[in-house]
Amino acid sequence: MCDSQHVQHLLGRIATPQLLEQARELAGAQSARLLRPDQVVTLEYDSRRLNIHTDKNLKIQRLTCG
Repeated sequence: MCDSQHVQHLLGRIATPQLLEQARELAGAQSARLLRPDQVVTLEYDSRRLNIHTDKNLKIQRLTCG
């Protein structure tokens, strides 16, 4: 099960492929997805997925599970 509390220290960092994988592992998530501003995303909830919300420059703004 994903727990985003384990990755809150990554806020403000730039999302790279390596950081996404590290965050996924630290959160205990099965998958992770990068969500940019104004990006269309599916709304299905998946408790095993880490959502990494960024600004337009890929700076991490929020980390959630679902």
